[in-house]
Amino acid sequence: MADEIYLIEPTIEYADQIWDFRAEILETDADSEDRFAGCLSLDTAASSEEWIRICLLRKSTETCESVGTTVPSSMFLAIRRSDDRLVGIIDLRHHIDHPILGTWGGHCGYSVRPSERGRGYAREMLRLNILKAKEMGIERMLVTCDENNLGSEKAILSNGGVFEKTIEVDGTTMKRYWIPTFRPMRRIKQQLTEEECIEVLKNSKRGVLSILGELGYPYGIPMNHWYCEEDGHIYFHGAKEGHKIDSIQACDKVSFCVMDDGFRKEGEWALNIRSVVVRGRIALVDDPEKTKRIGTALVKKFTDDEEYLEHEVTHALPRAQCLEIIPVYMTGKLVNES
Repeated sequence: MADEIYLIEPTIEYADQIWDFRAEILETDADSEDRFAGCLSLDTAASSEEWIRICLLRKSTETCESVGTTVPSSMFLAIRRSDDRLVGIIDLRHHIDHPILGTWGGHCGYSVRPSERGRGYAREMLRLNILKAKEMGIERMLVTCDENNLGSEKAILSNGGVFEKTIEVDGTTMKRYWIPTFRPMRRIKQQLTEEECIEVLKNSKRGVLSILGELGYPYGIPMNHWYCEEDGHIYFHGAKEGHKIDSIQACDKVSFCVMDDGFRKEGEWALNIRSVVVRGRIALVDDPEKTKRIGTALVKKFTDDEEYLEHEVTHALPRAQCLEIIPVYMTGKLVNES
């Protein structure tokens, strides 16, 4: 168990420790190409003071280009509270709308001081950085690691990282993980797996779409839905105008909740119910072909009547507005009603 640490932005107070940190990395990790991960230009800076100045300039969209980047980022020192020792450095990119960051760079990189490794600091640094990301409004973080870096992968997984895929970068296999910044479930023993959540979404006929309505009041609407396995998105259809559409156009952040019919164990009266909550961004679907596909899938979820399907697609669907939720965070749980 790592001693307690906290994250602060670089200051002159830690100039000597920053330079000692740099020297230790250079000596211990001399053969590593990734030896200053998350440290920006610490390897090329002429002094701690210069590096601190660069970190300050990189925080702002207006000034980051002057120090060689188009994406603003914040730098943090990981300080051990018991003795005020610098044990690591971690950065946080404010967005990843960039060909490298969006592919394999991700939202952050980090380095732990060689003499402090193996004590759980990477895991704790990442946890604290996730909280920083949440404060910035980042809903999920892309964090990557070399497939052979088991320590980094362990830190990512322990912070809720969800594996997406592997990619090849200059002959190296990298793993991409997404970490949501939402609060994790409190009762993890009741938590459903992602596969179980998808099963509930696919089989449930309807749920409640919650949006931010008039005067800031939440507005929940019962909606039939279709979960598309190809893209993992959730689709609906409804009226082309009204309170729902006005609210969605004002704020695209929504929540959608479904639950199954439940089951009873033999000899028990209480139902066991699986429920899923999806938070994400909602958008209006304007493409006619996509609209037809959504309408067809929604009808087929309830009936195989081809005549009814043809009538709905031909006559009713043109008067409807299809909607699409792009999930950001999904949780599910099994609850016993007793």
